[in-house]
Amino acid sequence: RCPLSIMDIIDSRGSPSEQSQRTDTDQLGFNKKGTGRFLVTLALCAATRCIVGLTLTPTANASAALKTLAMILSDKGVWADLVGAQSPWNMYGTPETILTDCGSAFRSEVFRHACADLLITLERAPAGVPEFRGSGERIFRTISGGLSARLAGHTFGDIFAKGDRDPSKDVSLTIEDIAFALVRWVVDVYHNTPHERLGGETPAACWRRLSSEYGVMAPPAMDRFRMIFGTRLERSLGKTGVIVLGVRYQSHALAQHMLRRDPHKVDIRWHPEDVGSIAVRIGEEWHVVPAVVEGLDGVPAASWLTALRDVRAGRHQAREIDLRIVLDALAAIEARNADAMLAAGVTMDDWSPERLAKAEKTLLSGTTLREPTTSTADDGGIGRPIPDPIDPLVNERVPAKRVTPTNGRKGGLAAEED
Repeated sequence: RCPLSIMDIIDSRGSPSEQSQRTDTDQLGFNKKGTGRFLVTLALCAATRCIVGLTLTPTANASAALKTLAMILSDKGVWADLVGAQSPWNMYGTPETILTDCGSAFRSEVFRHACADLLITLERAPAGVPEFRGSGERIFRTISGGLSARLAGHTFGDIFAKGDRDPSKDVSLTIEDIAFALVRWVVDVYHNTPHERLGGETPAACWRRLSSEYGVMAPPAMDRFRMIFGTRLERSLGKTGVIVLGVRYQSHALAQHMLRRDPHKVDIRWHPEDVGSIAVRIGEEWHVVPAVVEGLDGVPAASWLTALRDVRAGRHQAREIDLRIVLDALAAIEARNADAMLAAGVTMDDWSPERLAKAEKTLLSGTTLREPTTSTADDGGIGRPIPDPIDPLVNERVPAKRVTPTNGRKGGLAAEED
């Protein structure tokens, strides 16, 4: 059972790295002075009081709620590593019930449909009765007193505490600074502090004890994850496959389908956390289709766009760019840009069809990416139908997997059939 709530946290400013990476669109809500006010959407495990999801956004919208839901299902160990945390952030899984406040972000159709697809029961606390969401209110007071008050630009909880101070004049932290402070505080401080509601046990110890005793319902695999949280697109299918953000996708299933029909539009699910594969609907079935060029599995779209932008910067007039140059730039960026990776992990980025179209027009207009001649196409093993774990006639849950956290640094899960 995971309560989700939203709070006003702090003012911040954009850093040079953000400005260079986000020239295609102003996604983080900074004003002309390069500053902005941010909210945090937070998910709390009601049993262990562990924070299992948090997202920094300029507004409380459906995308923020959806990203926080996705974070509940995801291993967050990589972000703990990026801030040098001494403890793992291996608290994740699929909750049976989510309790939210009555904010419009949680009442949105996209959020409700995602919960339904995951077979999560969605409940809302009555409006105007804060005691019905006490654990959510208390964690925000804990964050405000234990962390926010220490940061420059803190917006305060009320006008009496604020007095005549203007938080916007104290702004000195970048969004990367705030993301670093939030993640490090959650993982190393909050999760390891004895909690009164847990009888003096720490949230981290409580999670280890209860997950070992009862297990945690496993999150969906990436194929299913992409279908639920991915951006919905419509693209042209031609003889060479499908192209999104300059990446070409092809499989045996797509090629066979193309033999039976002329070029036409197909429905796509594309996820910004992995440009290495997409899902394409062929007839009534969805198929996973890999990128033709190897080396893109698990690569986030933000890193891919940054690499494209860096390569194009020195080749404005080039009509063709060797894709190997972009892949080399991508490797260098991921090796050195840890702060930006962390910020991208806990901030909400709008990957709407409109943004994708704008990025493609800006970065790829008049230019094609030349693929290495050694690229290997799909051997027919991928491009497989995605099995639907829900029987649409009876709407029953498939047998759940009981999982327990491993002791690995990344907080992996070991699973067994229940």
